[in-house]
Amino acid sequence: RFGGRDLTFIYTRGHANHHFVIFDSKTNAIFTGDSFGISYPSLRQGTSPFLFPSTTPTDFHAEEARLSIEKIVNTKADKAYLTHFDSWTDMKSGAEQMLYGIDRMEKVFNELVASNQSDSDLQALGEKGIGSFFEEEFLKRKIPSSILELVKPDIQINAQGLVFAANRAKKKGN
Repeated sequence: RFGGRDLTFIYTRGHANHHFVIFDSKTNAIFTGDSFGISYPSLRQGTSPFLFPSTTPTDFHAEEARLSIEKIVNTKADKAYLTHFDSWTDMKSGAEQMLYGIDRMEKVFNELVASNQSDSDLQALGEKGIGSFFEEEFLKRKIPSSILELVKPDIQINAQGLVFAANRAKKKGN
């Protein structure tokens, strides 16, 4: 209880092992950090806004990320306050986008785990897979392709997170 409101802290592993979200009962909103994705203002152009999962820093775990989305939706919050950027009010659409995005990131992750390439080649493979996901979503949503340059650092850092997680998974498998 804080300032006339109940705050509920919910552990949401998946994006990062240390992650949690905070549900505010007074506003019926949830502060999600990166657990409910990233959506820059420029990704809200076109026919529908685009929300994508974060696979950084190094702890991406697809199954746990899906459970985190379920936990967020189960709060029945009216909106999510994203770290990057603003609020997201269409929780159903957001959850669907996140689950689809997590599936796509898991596909890239599995390709990295199966590959015997060097880290720099794995990075390129990860960037290619994530980049394809972004390109498809931009095309589907009619977001200008010029915006891809804006999200290039996200593609790179998300690929780095997947490469790190894939290398760790390979070591555990040996």
